[in-house]
Amino acid sequence: MKKLLITCSAIFMVLSSFAQTVSHLRAVRDDRYNIPSSSWYYIDSDLYQYNSLLQDTTIQVYAYSQNTWKLRARIFSNFATNGKMADYEYFFMDTLTGLVSSGYLKYNFGYNAQDDTTSILIQHWDVPTSNWLNNGRIYFYPDANHRDTASITQLYTSGTWQNSKYVTSTFNAAGLIINQTTNTWNGSAYDPTSKIRYSYDANNHLVARIDQIWDGGASAWVNAKEYIYTWNSSDDNTQREHRLWNSGTSTWDNDSMFYQTFNGTHHVVNQLSQAYNSGTSSYVNKSQTNYARDVRDNVTLLENDYWSASQWQHDERYTYIYNQFDQVIDEVHDDYNSSISMYQSYKRKHNYYDEISTGVAAIPASAIISLYPNPVNSNSVHIIFDNARAGDVSVSIYDLRGRMLSQENRMAAAGANDLAIDISALSAGQYLVSITAADGHKLSATKMIKQ
Repeated sequence: MKKLLITCSAIFMVLSSFAQTVSHLRAVRDDRYNIPSSSWYYIDSDLYQYNSLLQDTTIQVYAYSQNTWKLRARIFSNFATNGKMADYEYFFMDTLTGLVSSGYLKYNFGYNAQDDTTSILIQHWDVPTSNWLNNGRIYFYPDANHRDTASITQLYTSGTWQNSKYVTSTFNAAGLIINQTTNTWNGSAYDPTSKIRYSYDANNHLVARIDQIWDGGASAWVNAKEYIYTWNSSDDNTQREHRLWNSGTSTWDNDSMFYQTFNGTHHVVNQLSQAYNSGTSSYVNKSQTNYARDVRDNVTLLENDYWSASQWQHDERYTYIYNQFDQVIDEVHDDYNSSISMYQSYKRKHNYYDEISTGVAAIPASAIISLYPNPVNSNSVHIIFDNARAGDVSVSIYDLRGRMLSQENRMAAAGANDLAIDISALSAGQYLVSITAADGHKLSATKMIKQ
């Protein structure tokens, strides 16, 4: 499992009256297992550099080829005086010359006096002219409670900025989003495109979400899909039901169910996915994930199974070893070989950390997201992030010009999350992936490369 930690999150620091030992990621090495030779071999490695405030300013990505490490990419992060990301640059390198081999992206972040993100300018590097050229930009309009009430996306076309999308959000008295409407520019005005409606119970738990699309002919909103959420008395999100709108019968048709089981400390230990069989009018098992945790609730074993021949079949598993700071040191990915009825090693990752004694205490950002694999050469990508509270999150994918290509609503637990996102519809290229919590707060954003 590869997690190339290319994040757009800063590590914030505050002064402290006592010295504290902190641990920071210094390098990541990925290996692949060769079954015929029963041995491991190197794949790639990432090296991290930090400034005096322990903010990760540079990541160098190496590929192992012909018995040597060759520079593949460089990622540069510059920070503003408020400690937030000022800009973020990614370059692919020629492994022979060490020079930029093709232009990649730069994200420039703007903030208001309250440190809310108010803009993202997306540019690409033009090798012939050695200049950054505009692709797209996004403006955010946060309210006094740091929630984005609106956003405008513009594309840079033929030397001018052109409107693309206009998204508005409204919130209830508890600060939770209740409506989000997307409008698309038609050349002279914005036309309504889609709408998401949220509803909550008395405990501010999300209990329903309805997605609608605009019917221009009827000048009305039409239902598309619905999610129904169930919570237990301990505020754990135990169930999500997905239904699709049947325009012929004007009713909701069952589609799928997703269940979560929690331990005594409200951490997920099982996730079960079922699909609806209209022929039998019942739900049937599809896949499940089981988690084993240590006394500190760190995941030590993760097993994915799929349902076949009326029983659970092993698919893959991941094992983890942690240091004293609850950071993953070793991560091993095994695939199940049904022909010999046992797991076989496939990939592993080793993380190297520096322990630093400092007079400042590290405060992580509210959410740090990363992707694996990245670059990705399959039809799905995993997103790793931290969530302050259980509930829905919105995963959005933008292209190089800032156009939103997809937006998907997913259930997220409190704490660490690992979501698999389908990207089969995306062609090879570079994309920006962002996550927004149900209350309208942007969690984080990062860059994805699909090969």
